[in-house]
Amino acid sequence: MDVATNLGGRLRNTLNRRQNDARYAQRQGRRLPVVDPDRVVIMGLSEGGLTTATRRPQKGEVARIIEGWTCQAGWSEYKGMNASASTPVLALVGSKDPWHQNKWTRGNCTRNLRSSNGSRSVVYTSGTLAAEHELLDHAQPKQDVIRFLTQIGLIQ
Repeated sequence: MDVATNLGGRLRNTLNRRQNDARYAQRQGRRLPVVDPDRVVIMGLSEGGLTTATRRPQKGEVARIIEGWTCQAGWSEYKGMNASASTPVLALVGSKDPWHQNKWTRGNCTRNLRSSNGSRSVVYTSGTLAAEHELLDHAQPKQDVIRFLTQIGLIQ
């Protein structure tokens, strides 16, 4: 992948590797004394967002946050959302995200979420955020994450 030109491609096995990385990170994180293994929020950006969206539900997972991924792809295992019915998800994406303007990944996660469990899709359609990939570098998306975590009762 070339970040200067936004050109790149995915190797089909990449998702499997990222899923393994995420499982390992979660296992290691559970060993830390500051981590409550029964209240884990899974969060990922770009390929990490793809990984967060498609991974199987995990014990102790209470929410997911996806940044810079659309839930759209040409390969079936890369598409959609695999959170449990009770797990709220926040998906953040710019409508003109330069990494997701091809016919396979253009779009957003809205139709893959359950609003009944507190899930939300935020699609930034104007200003700087519309064309941004790393959204949490900016104040508004940070506020949207805090609002989401507050609404689902994880912070006060």
